[in-house]
Amino acid sequence: IYVMRPDGTEERRITKGGLNVYTRFSPDSSQIVFTRQDKNGNGLWIAKIDGSELHEVIPGEGASGAGAVGAACWSPDGKQLAVHRYDWEIDEKGRKIKQAGNDHNDRIEIWEVSGGKEGRRLVLNGLQPFQIGHPEWR
Repeated sequence: IYVMRPDGTEERRITKGGLNVYTRFSPDSSQIVFTRQDKNGNGLWIAKIDGSELHEVIPGEGASGAGAVGAACWSPDGKQLAVHRYDWEIDEKGRKIKQAGNDHNDRIEIWEVSGGKEGRRLVLNGLQPFQIGHPEWR
């Protein structure tokens, strides 16, 4: 992930390693949250906009496939994150897959930015998600 001015000048690299996707700026633009895909699975990370203080908020799901991170967004006050999580299926060859029509335990969890070992599941009565995608907190 890189940041730069709108005219393309002052390009700076923020992240290294893995595939870093689904980036969102904090409300005050001082930090970014993003999903990192690497050998440990899909985890959620935060970094300051200058690339410092890079840290993992939610670890990758590992071989089990349970609790993978999709994308996240910030609460308006920047103190919490709404995170799309799901569980992979494991096929007969041990590969992680998602097949249409199957229940992947798609869910939204609320996580504290300041730390915390677990998020709390957001209960949306009557919702049958097909694909949650990118949450938006308004």
